Amino acid sequence: MSDRRCEWPDCGRLAGRGWDVHGQCYCGPHYFPGLEKAFLEDYARWQGAGEPTDKFKNLFSRYIERLYPLGGMPERLSQRRIEERAMGWKKTPVGLEFFIERHLPVYRWGGVVKTVNQEWRFGLLTKDLVLLAQQDAAPRKLGVIATVTRSAAPAHSGVSR
Repeated sequence: MSDRRCEWPDCGRLAGRGWDVHGQCYCGPHYFPGLEKAFLEDYARWQGAGEPTDKFKNLFSRYIERLYPLGGMPERLSQRRIEERAMGWKKTPVGLEFFIERHLPVYRWGGVVKTVNQEWRFGLLTKDLVLLAQQDAAPRKLGVIATVTRSAAPAHSGVSR
């Protein structure tokens, strides 16, 4: 707990550490309602043309992550991925849409990495995140950043290198 009080009207409980929404601190029961209120206010101010502010992206990604608890977001999206990689934001009459570039898991070093571009829609009333389209990008080879070299013979084995 912190020494600050929850800023939800008429609450007065102690705010939890990390339960702040851009300067407003909340207790556990009021964190999500405070986050939702801040997101919806920012959504109403956003004109919908062009890239939204970093604050908007942060509020939206945190809001979405709370709607899908315990890593249950569709397609394994996360707050960080949405906040850092989402682009092409568009306000719609029922919510918003965005594109995100995703990288499929790499199972072996030096293997081919497959990138996909996904288009997502979030409905304000339904509070759901829906994958609208997915387009595969050209596969590419993962670049080698550094390599570790080891001798095949153990140290002090008497085997020359």
